[in-house]
Amino acid sequence: MEKAQRDHKAHCLVLPFPILQGHVNPMLQFSKLLHHKGIKVTLVTTIFVHNTLMHGSSGSSCIALETISDGYDQGWREETDGIDAYLERFWQVGPQTLGQLIEKLSSSGFPVDCIVYDSMVPWSLDVAKKYGIAGASFLTQSCAVDNILYHVHKGLLKLPVVDDQSEISLPGLPPLELLDMPSFVHDFGSYPGIYKVIVGQFSNIHKADWVLCNSFYELEEQVRCSYIPLETISDGHDQGGSAHAESVDAYLERFWQVGSQTLAQLIEKLLSSEYPVDCIVYDAMMPWMFTLPVVDDQSEISLPGLPPLKLFDMPSFVYDFGSYPAIFKMVVGQFSNVEKADWVLCNTFYELEKQHEDYLYLNWLTPDLDLNWPRLTPDLDLNWPNQTRLPQSSSSMEEIQRAYKAHCLVLPFPTQQGHINPMLQFSKLLHQKGVKVTVVTTIFDYNTIMEKSSGSGSYNALETISDGYDQGGIKHAQSVEAYLESLCQVGSQTLAQLLVKLSSSGCPVDCIVYDAFLHWPLDVANKFGIFGAIFFTQSCAVNNILYHVYKGELKLPLSQSQILLPGLPPLVPSDMPSYVYELGTYPAVYKMLVGQFPNVEKADWVLCNTFYELEEQVVDWMATFLPLKTIGPTIPSHYLDKRLEDDKQYGVSLFDTNNDACMKWLNEQPKGSVAYVAFGSAAQLGVEQMEELAWGLRRSKSKFLWVVREAEAAKLPKGFVEETSEKGLVVSWCPQLEVLANEAVGCFISHCGWNSTLEAFSLGVPVVALPQWTDQSTNAKFIMDVWKIGVKALADEKGVVRQEEVEHCISEIMEGERGKEMQRKALEWKELARKAVDEGGSSSNNIDEFISKLVLSREKRCACEK
Repeated sequence: MEKAQRDHKAHCLVLPFPILQGHVNPMLQFSKLLHHKGIKVTLVTTIFVHNTLMHGSSGSSCIALETISDGYDQGWREETDGIDAYLERFWQVGPQTLGQLIEKLSSSGFPVDCIVYDSMVPWSLDVAKKYGIAGASFLTQSCAVDNILYHVHKGLLKLPVVDDQSEISLPGLPPLELLDMPSFVHDFGSYPGIYKVIVGQFSNIHKADWVLCNSFYELEEQVRCSYIPLETISDGHDQGGSAHAESVDAYLERFWQVGSQTLAQLIEKLLSSEYPVDCIVYDAMMPWMFTLPVVDDQSEISLPGLPPLKLFDMPSFVYDFGSYPAIFKMVVGQFSNVEKADWVLCNTFYELEKQHEDYLYLNWLTPDLDLNWPRLTPDLDLNWPNQTRLPQSSSSMEEIQRAYKAHCLVLPFPTQQGHINPMLQFSKLLHQKGVKVTVVTTIFDYNTIMEKSSGSGSYNALETISDGYDQGGIKHAQSVEAYLESLCQVGSQTLAQLLVKLSSSGCPVDCIVYDAFLHWPLDVANKFGIFGAIFFTQSCAVNNILYHVYKGELKLPLSQSQILLPGLPPLVPSDMPSYVYELGTYPAVYKMLVGQFPNVEKADWVLCNTFYELEEQVVDWMATFLPLKTIGPTIPSHYLDKRLEDDKQYGVSLFDTNNDACMKWLNEQPKGSVAYVAFGSAAQLGVEQMEELAWGLRRSKSKFLWVVREAEAAKLPKGFVEETSEKGLVVSWCPQLEVLANEAVGCFISHCGWNSTLEAFSLGVPVVALPQWTDQSTNAKFIMDVWKIGVKALADEKGVVRQEEVEHCISEIMEGERGKEMQRKALEWKELARKAVDEGGSSSNNIDEFISKLVLSREKRCACEK
């Protein structure tokens, strides 16, 4: 199956309108062109048409043929009363059977990447979007005709056309008479069924990924470039424009009044349609910044960014002050609020007016056309008077603020080392790029960190909030639910207090980067008018599954044998996270994980600890509805791009560490001889599983280094440590990155937590997957079947991986031919991970973009406050 998939670049379904030969022909020819260029093509038609083709065809073709039903499998002419009845039935049955065909092809090893559908069956796009695949509308008519129909659909060409409208003008077309129109336009009311289908082609065309036209550019150049929707507002002189006004002043005054009202009405209209407005681009002119009239003895006029000018070099309404008062008022009035605009767009190019552009940027603090500065506008409306104002301190604050580009609070989920590590590493990257970072943790975690750490370490400033359990953290709460409720209530209050404190000390916060487990920091950020960036510490694949559960699009408990979700390969129930597959287990964890999404769409950024090349399909799909950016893998720089000097550890630990013993032992072992065994900071193995794993390690030919937390040590078989001391070492904790980077390690026996998975990728170590709970089963599925850098140990009917299976899996990676392929693949992923975080890589570029947006927001805010 895998070889078959590698034989083609992608897989397209091509679906013509079934009963029209004139629609089948061009789409079939297009299919041949795709096939010639390495695309697998499956032509889809109805069962009746398929039987007709088979009856009249000699057979072989380069195009595969599949069927859907139109509800008239024996022939529509014999079974229906007419075209209207046929279309209604086809619209009902077609989408159902097309969905079934997509599922069939996916399970047979040929998942579909795109549906190229006849524009007369627009429901095909809805099916494509349901399955997370691309949809391309194929228009079989000329662009000129499509242009006319589009204007009819949008109501811009009113029907019926009035009798005295001798000439019809549409953008991109020559003047047309009524009889030049398609018949169902000029003879409105004839062919109602066909009219409905043809105009209905445009019902969702704006949502298509491509619109393919059976034409060529040189033939219809003008009409191809004319598809810009046209809307109107009023200037108060609808019958004659400015020519009907008493004066230019009167026209402008009336336009200002009526135009504002009708523009607001238009925006409301568009917001309720499928075309909500994101930005208004409006006409503007150049500034003047000196007193008029110019005095007679001012022989030379000097303005910043300009060469010396004489009086007569000025615009006419400047050197001849008092002439053209209405025009003067309009031109100068353009700058009454220009500094509040999100962009200032100038119809020039940088090299032509470099000095002028630099001056305007420095003085307006608004983005212009500087190609060397990534000027982006904030998504957040910084409407300060309507939001909580942060208090300002002395003028010396400006000097403090100029020392860094922006200020981020980074707030991981407390008590979880696996959440602290990636967010701490992300903080280092921001700091290295000139952003001030304050890591925020609970008072209890702060005290724990200070107790375990030898000093301040390599992390940035550290501040605290309260979770309501300052003396013991989550362990002092009655339940996980009680802890989370207290963390939300008390944490919100103390986080707000911290923001005020930092602002008054001269370090106002520009953005809160918060753990996805904590949705409430976004509400606090919005209250203070600052950015909020949600940080996901799980894979995008897992986030995709949880998002579908949250939206109710993946029904629980699971009933289907195969789960198909956009951006993901076909999955079986046991590939799901444990709290999805076994609904009802871990209810508090389930509530917290699914509860990551109630306001995710309101976040300014969705940051994911992964890299684009690793999860390309699911990242692309999620980025269609979320401002998603991949910024990982977030592991210390020493093990990837080496851009941060001496960055070998995350820097903060909630656990006691003793590196010397395990590293000394590991350095004495031969290359590739050791199986490293570790199950993270939270996973707990049952007693029976611990025993089976222990005996499996003893049976294996390989040496082992096994991390067993102190709380788990009692589960080890009696005498195991002593009996295996010559081939293995058991420790309570070790520096995992340093271990994985050691050449003695040949494989990693892991629970497949996401941090450990990314560390295996980044260090190029194959994995034996023993998933325990939460997202680990999903990660294990991808490790084995998608990324192909490991094997998943099979459990028996009791859910226990037996010692024979442990021995077999270690042997397969450390000794077998398949293991060599996994090792090769692991090294390939290691290089891709390095490139992602290195200069110019996908994750590095995303972080740069994030910082650029913060910088611009800070500059604009400062300008507004001045």
